[in-house]
Parts: sequence; structure tokens; C-alpha cells
Amino acid sequence: MPDFSGKLVAFLQNGDLVLALVTSQSGSKLQVTDANGRQHRVHDKHLLTIFDKTPADLGSLSGVVADLNHRIRELQDNIDTDLLWEFVRDECDDCKLTLLCNNYFGEALPLHQAAMYLTVCEDPIHFKVKGQIIQPRSPTQVAEQQLAQQRQQERRQERDQVLDWMRGVLNGKQGNSEEPDDLQLIRRLEEFLFRQHDDGIGRFLAQLDGDLPPREAAFEILSRLDRLPEDANPLLIISGIEQEFTPELLAAAEAIAPYTSDPFRSTPNATVTFSIDDDETREVDDALSVETDAEYVHVGIHIADAAYFLQKDDQLDREARRRSATIYLPTDTVTMLPERISCNLASLHAGELRPCVSYRATFTHSGELRDWSISRGEISVTHRLSYDRVDALLLDKRGEEPASQLQQLLVIANALFKQRRKNGAITIARPDIKVRVDADGVVHVKKLAVDTPSHRVVSELMILANRLTAEFGIREELPMIYRAQDPPDVTIEIPDEYEPIATENLFRHLKRGRLSVHPQFHAGLGLNAYTQASSPLRRFTDLVLQRQIASCLAEQRPPYQGDQLLAVLGAVEAAEQENRAYERQSTQFYLLRHIEQLPRTARHPVTIIRVVPGGYTVELDDYLVRARLWDNRKHTPGNRIEVKVHDVDARGGNLVVKPL
Repeated sequence: MPDFSGKLVAFLQNGDLVLALVTSQSGSKLQVTDANGRQHRVHDKHLLTIFDKTPADLGSLSGVVADLNHRIRELQDNIDTDLLWEFVRDECDDCKLTLLCNNYFGEALPLHQAAMYLTVCEDPIHFKVKGQIIQPRSPTQVAEQQLAQQRQQERRQERDQVLDWMRGVLNGKQGNSEEPDDLQLIRRLEEFLFRQHDDGIGRFLAQLDGDLPPREAAFEILSRLDRLPEDANPLLIISGIEQEFTPELLAAAEAIAPYTSDPFRSTPNATVTFSIDDDETREVDDALSVETDAEYVHVGIHIADAAYFLQKDDQLDREARRRSATIYLPTDTVTMLPERISCNLASLHAGELRPCVSYRATFTHSGELRDWSISRGEISVTHRLSYDRVDALLLDKRGEEPASQLQQLLVIANALFKQRRKNGAITIARPDIKVRVDADGVVHVKKLAVDTPSHRVVSELMILANRLTAEFGIREELPMIYRAQDPPDVTIEIPDEYEPIATENLFRHLKRGRLSVHPQFHAGLGLNAYTQASSPLRRFTDLVLQRQIASCLAEQRPPYQGDQLLAVLGAVEAAEQENRAYERQSTQFYLLRHIEQLPRTARHPVTIIRVVPGGYTVELDDYLVRARLWDNRKHTPGNRIEVKVHDVDARGGNLVVKPL
């Protein structure tokens, strides 16, 4: 076994050549110290060469190594790898380092070996290095390597040119050019932004300096070049949400025949049926009916039968699954289904015969549920009502239609609500902020109460329909996806009216809802089993469960089995959550736009939420939007004061206010 102690050696470490002094040896294992004082353990088989020049001690090591590295670089400068390759390409397949040195230098001294090794490692075109074995490439391989290097260099040049062009546009140094190369880049950006086609341009956008994500950067560039439609919705475009349907999908929707009466479907016994929605709602997917006798109140909840018009896995169904849900933005409504289906053929419009899934529930006059059933039916709505109109009718004591029916439903709804609260249901009376943008770009904001009698009727009866769907699935042993939520770990106070701090505390302790193939308690609703099937025109998950119900009613095999059902709904649920995030972002954006449009002298009542460095987080009472208050005066969370806007950035989502 050679003794390397005290020797200066060169060894390979992760492909690099390291010069170091051997300080101790145990068999084939060496302890070495490099010029930076770092210690390494090296096997002697990894040694490349041993130098004759040995430092007297570790103190002189760095000087000796610096001198050797200088001499190695001088030798490298004199090595012509083209000539070296010509010498050895036909002489050996696997050349040892000493052979290369002897062929080129006429000798293989340690300095020659170190210089030669570093040189061939830096020339992957002519040589392939494996440890200490050097393989000369064949002429064909060299040509391939040269072509690959050329293409790599061209790609780098293209990247640099594209990045320079993009930076120029973003910095305002590039006009709306008509140069062919610029037009090609513009088209690539348009394909990326509007049609989600990425030919590599997304990689360039990701390399731009700054914090802009690729799609936002593309939007900003096209905006500066005036290549966007005048009414372009930035959040809609940047998020990649497709508003329009393809011609093929529209043609498929046009080919669907309208519903005609089916004698095997049930019809409501009541003469008065009504839908309750916002005035602008076009996807009407639920309607109500009620009739009474001396002993009972018979309630009908009728859900639009979207499954009647769509076949599982056809092109319209696949598109609905991809979209996952209708998206409601201040500027647009992006429907899950083509409007011919969701806003026409399947929508429960007044005076039109439509297929439905009917939930019939029998109550005592005090609101105790006694019996229920589900069937496929048909309905012709007699009254389309708004929430405001229903609230007015509920105050009408003359007993006329449909006021009397609505008043009976309110008794039932109040009884259902009371029972759920008794079971631990958590209700949050947070107002709804409705934001709409008109054709002129003016933002309109309306604060709506959601704890009105009309909302109570609709929400409780839809919860009932979904609860009965879950119980139907249990009773019929039908594969279903249930929605569950564990109760909070601590007892929390539920405010009767909206109060931002108490509501925030409530949300902080609520457990996240989850999907399950088994029925479980839903703490938030106070129900032992719950699912969702009441909005099949607007949510794909509801359409899926509606199909499960329809198959059971027809005594057919369910279209979705357990694991398949969970996979479908789990994926769609994730997409739907993403869409809800877009809705929140869009609402926030246009709320801040609205505040931007207000005079800076406008007074805004706010609630102090919490202390933060330099001031407070507050909530604007009229808009329920959070802002930063810069104020060194002392305020107590929960207090209300008046402020005015100091700075607002709708794109960045920032709002700063200051005291009056």
C-alpha cells in the first residue's frame, strides 16, 4: 500500500479537481486538507495525480496551491482540443489520462495530467469524461454535439432578445411596433393568455424581473401594446377562465330538443308554484310549492333536472366538469353550461314546462317533519319572485296568493332553523356585498342583509332538500359524497347580528369542511348527514349527485361508483374552490375600484379590528373590506370611528385610510 502522508495530491470531488495535502492515512482512506483549510476524506482510487512539489506545512499550502493552479492554467491555454482529438480519436475508445498527455506533451507529469483533465472536462463536444477515463467522441458525435451547442446558443440568444423586448414594453420603451418579429411575439403572448397555449413563452415570462406572475405579465404587456379588447376583464383573463364556449359545444347545445310532457313524471298538487331569486338571475334551478289540509302542510321543493339534458361523459358534460361551476364576477357571469341549457331549456322559467326532481315533505302545522319522498317530476312555475318582493308579501295579512303560501313556508323554515340551532348549527349573519360594473365601467355596490325572512325561506328549504338527498342515499345504499364538518374544539359565542371581531373569532375556530363517502355529522349545519344537489345548473358536483338519485329512481345502476365518485367530486371541488377564490378577488378588486371613484373627502365609518405595527387593521362598515389605518392615537378593537381614504391600489389589493 503506497504511503501518501505529507504528499500534495489532486483528487476528484463532484467532477471538480481539488488540490490538497494528505495529513493522515488509514489503509486506502486518506485525510486531506485543501488550501481553504477544509478537511476531506478521500479514497486513494479517486486520486488523479501526486505532485512532486510538497509544502513544508499547512501554513504554506495555500501559496503552493496558488502557484500550481497558475501553472496548470498556463498549460491549459496551450492545449488545442481540436488537435488533441485528431491525435487520439482513432487510437483508443477509452483513453487514460497519461496516454493523452504522452500524445500531446510527450510526457505525463502531474501538472500535465491536471491541465489535461480540466481541459477535456471543459470540452464536451470532443470528449466524454467518466471518472479518470476519457472517451474521444466519433466525428458523427462531434457534429451532433456542435449542432446541439449551436442550438443551445441560439436559444440563449432568443431568450435574451425576448426578455429585452418584454422589459422594453413594460418599461415604456417599446411602441406598438409592426415589425414581423414583434408581431410574432405578440401572437405568442395572445395564444398564451387567451387560449392557454404555451409554446415556451411562459418560461420567458417567468424569468422577467419583478413579482408579476407569467399570466399577469402577459396581460400587462398586451395592455401596454393596446392589444386587449376595450372591455377586457383583467381578473377573468389573467385567471384563464374561458367565458365563451367553442362552436362545437354551442352546436351540441343547439341540437338538444326542448322538454315535452312526460306522463310518468309527477306534478305538484299545488296550484301556485314560485321561484325566489335575485332580479338578474338567469339560471333558475329551484322552485317551491305548498298546500295545506286540516292536519298537514305539504311542501314541494323542485330542483331543475339538468341530468335530463346532459349525458354522462358527452362533450357538454366534460366541459361542465372542467368548468366545475358557474362563476359570478362583478363584470360577467361565466356559466358552467351553455346558456341554451342553463338559462333556457333547463331553467325553471315562469310559464314554461320544465323537468325537475321534486322533494315532497309533509309537516305538521307547527313545522315538525313527518314524511318525505323524492321523485322525477315536471313543473310550470306560476310566479317568479325577488327576495324583496317575498319580504313584502310576507307582511301581507290579507291571505291572498302567493302571500299565504309564503307565510306558511316561513313557519316551516323557522321551525327547521330552530331545530338546527338546537343541534348546534352555526349561523353567521354577515351581510352580502353585491358588486356590479355597468357598461360604462362604473362600479355599483349594494350592501344586502341575508337574514331576512325571504332568505330564511329559501336557505332552509334548500338545506332541507340537501339533507333529504343525504338521507335518501343512506336509505337506498346509494354511492354518495357527503359533506361533513367537525365541531369546534372550544365553545364559541355565535352573535345574533354581524360584528366583525366576533365573526372573525368564530371563523378562526371553525373546522374545515370535508368530503366523505360515509354520512357524518355536519357541525356547521347541525345535521347528521348532508350533501349538495340543489344547484345542478350551476355546480357540477350537484349534477353528479342528481344523476345518482335519478338512476336509483329508475332502478338502474348508479353511473358513479364509490372511488370513482370521490375522484370526480374531489377534483371538481378543488376547481370550484379556485373559482370561488377568483370571485372573491374580483369582488375585492372592484370594491377598491369603487372606493377609488369616490371623492377623497368622503367619510367612511370603520370598525377597529386589531393593533398592527404603526396603526390598526380596520373594516369599512359599508363595504366589509379591510384597510390599514395609520394612526398613533390609541383605539380599542371593536370601537367605531370615521376615516377618509389616504391611498388605494385596486390591482395590488391595498387600501390605506387615515383619521379625519
